[in-house]
Amino acid sequence: AVFAVVVMDATFEDPALARARNASEKKEPSYSGVPLIIAWLLLTVVFFVWVITNTQEFLPQDAEPAVPPKKEAVLTKCQATEGMECQDDGGFWATQCDGGLIEGSDTVCRCVDEDGNTFPASTGRVDEHGDPECNALRAQCKVLQAGEVLEPAPLPCDEVFNHQQSAECSPHGSPTYKLLQCSTLAPEPCRCVTKTGVVLNATTSFGATDPTTLDQCQQLLDFCSPSALVV
Repeated sequence: AVFAVVVMDATFEDPALARARNASEKKEPSYSGVPLIIAWLLLTVVFFVWVITNTQEFLPQDAEPAVPPKKEAVLTKCQATEGMECQDDGGFWATQCDGGLIEGSDTVCRCVDEDGNTFPASTGRVDEHGDPECNALRAQCKVLQAGEVLEPAPLPCDEVFNHQQSAECSPHGSPTYKLLQCSTLAPEPCRCVTKTGVVLNATTSFGATDPTTLDQCQQLLDFCSPSALVV
């Protein structure tokens, strides 16, 4: 009977004591991993702050409007040559005068081509119209440089001479004209002509200090004909 009681006592434990024992056997929760989690979160925040701070310079910025560099003014040959009269586009005026073109004055003028080179036999005083016909001389020179014949041409020199008109042929009695033609009625001026007798503009020596010469006429025709073959 005693054994039975003992067994019963061992088998049928007091519920209150069982609950107390079970409660004591339960493990308390461990908080040892919390500091690691907090540290990881802090490192993550620090990392993102560093990334944002150090990548601002690589982010697209509002670009300032580009200012084009200032271009230095490029002078034309005429504008860079002292004492030359230039057109609005920078080219040479055909008529170049000392001190400017003054109508009715004794200003000495000359004709120049597009590159500013002076035409031989074109230097002299401005004529009564205030224009030595330099533009016309430029046009005639271009025709001769192209190997073409100036028009309109007068009669052959020998025919003019036979009609008792003032004309000098070269050689005498031939159909070609002497490059310098002067009137026999003094003081009429001399002027340059082609071998076909076409008068070259701006070569008439109106009141010029030095009258037009045969050498000047030949130089002018050579100047306007690279091949030196003028018809």
